[in-house]
Amino acid sequence: MLAARPRNLEDVGSIPRKQTLDLDYIRNWLSQFDRALGKDILSGFETVLQSAKSSGSKG
Repeated sequence: MLAARPRNLEDVGSIPRKQTLDLDYIRNWLSQFDRALGKDILSGFETVLQSAKSSGSKG
């Protein structure tokens, strides 16, 4: 998520389909990175996660 390269975003999107995630834990850490780095990483994660859920329900 930090580098935000297309391949990295694809990898992030594939993880929820293969693993059970503690999304509250991940969101907590991403929000801390947001504050520390002055970036909006959490929003990008939510977008990728939503896209992964949408594409997963199609197949």
